[in-house]
Amino acid sequence: VGMGLNDNFFVDYHKEKNNQIRLLHYPPAEEELLATGKLDSIGAHTDFGTLTMLFQDEVGGLEVEDIHQKGVYVQAPYIPGTIVINIGDFLMRWSNDELRST
Repeated sequence: VGMGLNDNFFVDYHKEKNNQIRLLHYPPAEEELLATGKLDSIGAHTDFGTLTMLFQDEVGGLEVEDIHQKGVYVQAPYIPGTIVINIGDFLMRWSNDELRST
């Protein structure tokens, strides 16, 4: 696996019926509503689980924290046909914080 774990480490934690899958859709938001505070976006957060798969479209809107400047966020560009994979809190813990929850 690359982290010194046995090959089935993650399978053992994900084979029972205690897993979760959610589908969330965030429609486009008008820039003016966000700028004036009439509409809020989702604030900075990490996800609790192992992995998060993000499917972005041409509308975009996904931002990530700059790894060199804490608290500074940059746009994650839309790249057609790709999936953004975020590390979750569980995977960060299992990696002894080598992988950062995003």
